[in-house]
Amino acid sequence: MAIAGAASIEAEAQIAALRSEAERRSIELPPVFTVPDRDAWKRGYDAEARRSLLEAPATLEEALELMARFADPLLDASARGSWDPGAGTWA
Repeated sequence: MAIAGAASIEAEAQIAALRSEAERRSIELPPVFTVPDRDAWKRGYDAEARRSLLEAPATLEEALELMARFADPLLDASARGSWDPGAGTWA
């Protein structure tokens, strides 16, 4: 969330880093960003978001929407250009 909400990163470098780390760990990257237990994550995320000193989505649903826009194009290697945290898009 901290990167997606505040940092501008280059898509090509991030895709390469994700693939390199997956290969190093001998794991397969998922096709999309998900959380394993949505109900548990909702309770935990919502509580942490209320306490956070950082600007962050207030609910898990809002956070997952942002992460889908940020991470899914990295995971499927369709991201191009740089991440614009203000617009929440790859451009």
